[in-house]
Amino acid sequence: MAATQPAPPPTNGVLLLDNHELLDSTGPIDLLTNISRHFLSQLPYTEAFLPLAPRLTWHYISHSLSPMSATGGPQLLPTTTHATCPPLDVLIVPGPDVLPPLREDVKEFIIARVEEVQTVLAICSGSIALAKAGVLAGKKAMSNKILLKAMGKDLAFGAQWVYKGRWMRDGKIWTCGGVTAGMDMTAAWMLENFDNALVKWSFEVAEFEPKEAGWSGFDYLAGEV
Repeated sequence: MAATQPAPPPTNGVLLLDNHELLDSTGPIDLLTNISRHFLSQLPYTEAFLPLAPRLTWHYISHSLSPMSATGGPQLLPTTTHATCPPLDVLIVPGPDVLPPLREDVKEFIIARVEEVQTVLAICSGSIALAKAGVLAGKKAMSNKILLKAMGKDLAFGAQWVYKGRWMRDGKIWTCGGVTAGMDMTAAWMLENFDNALVKWSFEVAEFEPKEAGWSGFDYLAGEV
């Protein structure tokens, strides 16, 4: 059901894992920012939406406050650490390189915050980071299709991997396939939690048409499963 009153302003945390895919994080960040009170207040003809626009709070989380690198683009500046991060409502987990082991402090942070937050949005191989932390045991989840096809058994960690489709949810945890699927998943979450007219208007401004959970355009990448 579409929201008709402003939702309580969520506190969002983005877990900046080393060498994560940059668009995994910036896509959802940009979509959410486009409905924020701060962003809309700078645009013309948005007066009707301002009362419904949330005042978003963002935290960018790493093991230290030192600049860190994604797969491309500029260095990123964390605003808080695993140890000092304030309470969160939403945790966004962009996809890292899945081959290195997950740092122990990252595991501990994920375990604690998945318990705390209302929503987890894991993009691409971000779900594998969740699985390595043990929070997907017994849950259905998606990840990058090519990775799952090549390494599925090695990446199981107790998760029930779903190879086909665009995105899905199991309880509070939302997961998806490849990089851009994170924007489709975030769009669906936004439509559940914010005013639908505002959210759909923001998609039009961005010339963005999100895909449904069952969209199968890249299912062939998973092969026969």
